[in-house]
Amino acid sequence: MTERRGWRIRAGLLALTLVFTWLYGARAPLPACQADNFYWLQLFFDDLEQGSEHWTLDAGWQWEEEPSGNHYLAGRGLATAILNNRMPWQDHRLLLRVQLLAGALRLHLRQSPSASYLVTLGETQLMLARQDSHGAQTLAEATIVPLSAGWHALSVTLYEDHVMVTIDQTPYLDYLDLELVGAGRLALQTDENSIVYVDDIWITGVRPLPETPPAVERIHVQDVDSRGEAAIVGAAGAVPAGATVDLVNVETLDWVCTVADEYGGFAASLFAPEGSVQINYGYAGALSRFESIGLEGSPAILISVPLQAATPGVLPFAVGERLANGHWVARGSLPARACQPGEVVPITMIWRLDSPQVPALDLDAFRLSLRVAWLRLFDEAGQQLPATRNLASALLTPSGLAVEAELEVANPWVVTQVVAGTEMVRQGSALTATLTISLPIPADLPAGIYRPRLKVACEEAQGASWQPIQALCADDDLFMLEHQDARREYPWPLLAPVRIGDPASPRLEWSLFSDYASNSERGVRAQESDHYTLSSRTVFPTNCFILPPANGHTGEPVSYTLEPSLPLTSWGFRPLYERVLVDPPVLPLAYPAGHVRVRITRPDGVEEELGSFGFVSGLNPLMMYRPDEADPSRHHRSLLTAFDNPGPGDYYRAWTGDERLRYTFTQYGQRVRGRRHL
Repeated sequence: MTERRGWRIRAGLLALTLVFTWLYGARAPLPACQADNFYWLQLFFDDLEQGSEHWTLDAGWQWEEEPSGNHYLAGRGLATAILNNRMPWQDHRLLLRVQLLAGALRLHLRQSPSASYLVTLGETQLMLARQDSHGAQTLAEATIVPLSAGWHALSVTLYEDHVMVTIDQTPYLDYLDLELVGAGRLALQTDENSIVYVDDIWITGVRPLPETPPAVERIHVQDVDSRGEAAIVGAAGAVPAGATVDLVNVETLDWVCTVADEYGGFAASLFAPEGSVQINYGYAGALSRFESIGLEGSPAILISVPLQAATPGVLPFAVGERLANGHWVARGSLPARACQPGEVVPITMIWRLDSPQVPALDLDAFRLSLRVAWLRLFDEAGQQLPATRNLASALLTPSGLAVEAELEVANPWVVTQVVAGTEMVRQGSALTATLTISLPIPADLPAGIYRPRLKVACEEAQGASWQPIQALCADDDLFMLEHQDARREYPWPLLAPVRIGDPASPRLEWSLFSDYASNSERGVRAQESDHYTLSSRTVFPTNCFILPPANGHTGEPVSYTLEPSLPLTSWGFRPLYERVLVDPPVLPLAYPAGHVRVRITRPDGVEEELGSFGFVSGLNPLMMYRPDEADPSRHHRSLLTAFDNPGPGDYYRAWTGDERLRYTFTQYGQRVRGRRHL
């Protein structure tokens, strides 16, 4: 068992202990609601003994004290008390104590500028309404037992499209709303001639999923040091105040969690010598482990750690790998020219190992084992190829079905060499070496764009053989889907791209509607792209993708994003427990750069030009953790597996962040045409 796997098991046992304590050891300050059977986290509690600092109070609301010394909020006349909170409320239960001396108490729940639920408590009447720009629409009402003098327990539970209200544990309202109100704030309101006391406000539930990613224009990589540690800074407004921010190197799975300040700024250091870093956030208090960011986190941006400055005739690179106890990083260069089959490509790099194991290494009995292979990313026609045949393949049957889970036989190791420990320099916990590799291009290698695959193994002499040092091993099998073949290996790290032969100009593959499912298929390929296919693993491809123009429950129009995805550049093929990440983009994409131009041709022949939009970052939409837009009651969590096979998670998106690319279709049979450049 590796140290990393042991950490996962220990973390899992801790989580089970916490859940058991939460379910069976917690005690509510108020009687539990009998109208539901949900077990939620405590998100907020205010007994008002320390003042009213959590509230914004109109003049009609005051913080007062009973003769017994108990404190509460008192509302008189037409006035509002708003709960100040850093996140909106969505699926939650509100419990509070209330004294109704005169008039009525109104609770505004999930209140946003567009709509809210309104629960009105009178002396003998309880009413639920939906309030929007058109006014208040009564949804349900009930006659209640007249409230006696003194305190009463009022509970309101909102779970997706379900609203339940109880008084003193007696259920009165239980309503299913197909036009559900989203997330919003909580407000207490009294009417004219009303006198109401409120105390012990307790909210349990789940944190809502933020709908917007971090503000990419406010996030920058400031520096990368010699060990490969990148300083990443978010200026004020990068995320909400107090948010939990997760940063993950999608290539090595190094991650760090930090908490934003009161202005929404943050700073973190992460091992990322080059490549893509995924960043997203959860509202204040969200869990601080990257496996949880899909459950509580926003869509994630992917920023590129800046590439080294190129010099004439040279393509620089920096790669690294996470080990069981440390990291290595290598910086070097490749020739920036077209190469031909039969040539030998020189690679020179400075390799550095940082690990607590280094001081104890016997360099006389230590060596590096290096392997290098060619990974073909574009063929001689300029067509993009998938880096690995998991859930996508350019090897098709005659009928067009994907042949996947096969070894990439076109990518054999062409270099195997060793570097003796005696040729290295040790300084404390760092070990460095200058590596020179002569990488041959096989004479029969097809033309295309390739990236060299580099594998480094730290080995020690054990008798007459050399064996891997477990503390300095990379655990590749954590990355690979389903362990389908023990001989398969994680295809990263990759060195700089090399053009071999005389291939056509490379073309990135694009798709639309990759966040949506139609007959178990995800997204639509370009018409020209028939050399590859994405595998649904559930049905044969229909080549017919249907998007409903309206919500199946409410009949309201659905707006779809026209932001394009790059399905062969990166997609989620990792095991189920790491489905919150996409895989490293097979090409180093720099942002801001490139654009997409969108034109829609309607069935009536009218062309609608939406315009041209610049790409600002990569995006992992994390749609597998969000409700379906055409059917909000259907959660994608239930679609993660089909016939016991995990399907693709999310597809890497080149993101503009422009709301003008949200589009509502008003006619059947419409086609979307787009030109894109990256």
